Amino acid sequence: MSQVSVADTDAPADTAPMLCGYGCSMEVSGLETGRKIRIVLSATLLGLALCGCGEEDLMGEIFGADTIATAEASGGNEQGKSPEPGTPEGEGAEAEDGEAEPEDQGVEPEAGQAVPEATEEPAYSFLAEEASVYAYNSLTETERIWYRDMEEILGTFGTEQKISRACLESGLDDSDVDRIFQCVLNDHPELFYVEGYSYVKYTRGSRITSILFSGSYTMDFDTAVERRAQIEAAAEEILAGIPEDASDYEKVKYVYETLIRDTEYRLDAPDNQNIYSVFINHTSVCQGYAKATQYLLDRLGIECALVLGTVDTGEVHAWNLVKLDGSYYYVDTTWGDASYQISGGEEVLDYAMPEINYDYLCEIGRAHV
Repeated sequence: MSQVSVADTDAPADTAPMLCGYGCSMEVSGLETGRKIRIVLSATLLGLALCGCGEEDLMGEIFGADTIATAEASGGNEQGKSPEPGTPEGEGAEAEDGEAEPEDQGVEPEAGQAVPEATEEPAYSFLAEEASVYAYNSLTETERIWYRDMEEILGTFGTEQKISRACLESGLDDSDVDRIFQCVLNDHPELFYVEGYSYVKYTRGSRITSILFSGSYTMDFDTAVERRAQIEAAAEEILAGIPEDASDYEKVKYVYETLIRDTEYRLDAPDNQNIYSVFINHTSVCQGYAKATQYLLDRLGIECALVLGTVDTGEVHAWNLVKLDGSYYYVDTTWGDASYQISGGEEVLDYAMPEINYDYLCEIGRAHV
């Protein structure tokens, strides 16, 4: 984890520590009233191990993230290294002194005055109504307010929008932003165009008075709309093959088999951290497989969570947790695909390796951890 110092030669010598996400700290010299510090963060996976399959044990144990902050205004990587496939770059910059906190856009009506009706069209939203809320349910009531704020901002391609000040007054601060952001992404595979976030915080003395939150996006809005239509068309074609009288288990099995048959595991696959790689390019890695599985099961009304963890070999991995008949089961579409085993360099004879390995369909136990 890197530590970054933002120096100000004109400021007093006293410094104030500032936490950024999971343990990545910044020391900012000479914070003044109304001072605005812009910190851009990008999220990567942090392996977490699941311990058992009970609902109470599983809640809150499947989410993880690692945050990196840099002071490179150009968005360069630490030590000049190229990012791993699917890992977003980060950048940071310091705003000018004395910049005032933006005013709220809304105007409170006077007593007895009628509230005017809104005339603006609702913003276009990429959010799916069918999305599971496993991560959301792991949060406190206060944290859920910021979750909904971030969800709305990311789902509408938003930038520099305020998240609830009431949460700051209730004890949350900028160190909570990254964890809640990860929960939003874990619940919403349809946010395929989101790679990270940034925020601007306003302080008065040592107190945070306001936070503006922005999504970081891998493409422009029009491209995202076009790709969303392609993804939805591909998903509809897949789901059309499920018999109307299929049980929930049969639906999970169908999704598992179809994604494995239609997708090849490739480390160099483009867009491999999101569902576009699976539904359109038909090549991906574990996170693409897992998010595509979640996306389809969400549409089928089957509770499904994205699991980010570390497997027994120490490798960071992504798979799913599904709920069937009141019980939780692991589903690992990646490990069920023979192309994953072959890509690992193993010498496997064609006749000895079935196309689909059913050992990772609705498994029980700790095979992954």
